[in-house]
Amino acid sequence: MKYTQRPLCIVICAFTLLNATACADHPRVGFPPAQDIAAVTEAKPKPSPDILTDPAASDRYGASVESWGERVQAAGVRLCRFFVAQGMKVGCGE
Repeated sequence: MKYTQRPLCIVICAFTLLNATACADHPRVGFPPAQDIAAVTEAKPKPSPDILTDPAASDRYGASVESWGERVQAAGVRLCRFFVAQGMKVGCGE
């Protein structure tokens, strides 16, 4: 009879330990800033047909794409820093 009780005792002890460790405190990660999420998901500017024939329109479009890229990159760096502050091990580009 003792032989059948010992494995059962081991299973119960293991289950108890697993439950105890599952209840341990886990770090709570908050949400990143909403404006940064909105910035990194901003759609790329769409070109108009004018950029094919009008150099000024082409220049304006190029500037808008450059500005868009800088906003997205800056928001990405801010999000990276947010997650580093939460404990994530990652390098953030500048």
